[in-house]
Amino acid sequence: MKKKINPKKYMNLLSKYINRWVAVNSDETEVIASGKSISAVENVLVRDKKKASHIMYVLPFDKHYAPYANKENKRENISILPLDLR
Repeated sequence: MKKKINPKKYMNLLSKYINRWVAVNSDETEVIASGKSISAVENVLVRDKKKASHIMYVLPFDKHYAPYANKENKRENISILPLDLR
């Protein structure tokens, strides 16, 4: 069974980490490492001997993102483009 995600919980937890990589604990209640790159987060986890439930990049909450593919529509060329919907 898939666990339900509470968006408000994540917004409160991640709001101070916009445009940064974060590692979240297994309870998903605490950010245990953050950094400007995924390798910086991994280095902190190794140094502090902590294990993350997952590592993710925190996108701004006030924008929406959509995938974009080039003319050949190759999966490896897909990038994320911000869409400002204000």
